[in-house]
Amino acid sequence: MLKPDAYAVVGTGEFEQHAFIEVDLGTTSSRRLAVKGQSYIDYHATRLEQRRVGVFPVVIWVANSTERTRVISRALQSLGSFGFELSTVDEFIGLMSEDQT
Repeated sequence: MLKPDAYAVVGTGEFEQHAFIEVDLGTTSSRRLAVKGQSYIDYHATRLEQRRVGVFPVVIWVANSTERTRVISRALQSLGSFGFELSTVDEFIGLMSEDQT
């Protein structure tokens, strides 16, 4: 079962950004990161979220350092080009305010 750390909807004007948020504190193994990533891909394939809100939310992995974002990137690389977003805590606010349409 998919359990994101957080779900956010940020609205700016007519634009709404929906996001599943994974907060990574550096303790999750690469294997576990890949399993979690695959669970998002599997959920996307069900189209449940798209029917519920009209879009599939962006999946954002928020890490405590740039080095950790590289670790997450390598762990998710084998899953193909699903479009996971990676950011540090400092980059997160800007990422949520971007128009993803």
